[in-house]
Amino acid sequence: MQAAYKMKEASAKAPKLEVRRGDASRRAAARRQSMARGLLALTMLALVCAVIYSHVQLTELTGEIQDARAELTTANSWNSYWNNTLDSKTNLRMVEEAATTRLGMIKADPSQITYIKLDETSTVDRPASGLQKLAGMLHAGALSLVGSLDP
Repeated sequence: MQAAYKMKEASAKAPKLEVRRGDASRRAAARRQSMARGLLALTMLALVCAVIYSHVQLTELTGEIQDARAELTTANSWNSYWNNTLDSKTNLRMVEEAATTRLGMIKADPSQITYIKLDETSTVDRPASGLQKLAGMLHAGALSLVGSLDP
């Protein structure tokens, strides 16, 4: 019995074998997993920052566009004002009125116009004024009267 007892004792005292897959590989897997989580968190943080930055830029550019549109509206108003002012100053009726009222000018009489013809012979034709036409008609009438009285 002693042998059987010793067998029991030997089997009871036998070390239990536990199969472990190395603590080092578990720690390495845990490190990889925590690194992956950290990288994922950093990637998400970078994406959030990029979205916030793009919204900030969009808001800034929208403000600049609104300012530029306001400046354009003001510039268009001034353009219209100056075009209207220029049109009123260069309007033919306004220029003519200023010439006659402020400068004392009058429209040209056809007798004041001299035409020069440069054909074969150079001649200067000057239209007769109203007084010259009247004097010419009186002269022609007087010559006609004298011619009819002559026997």
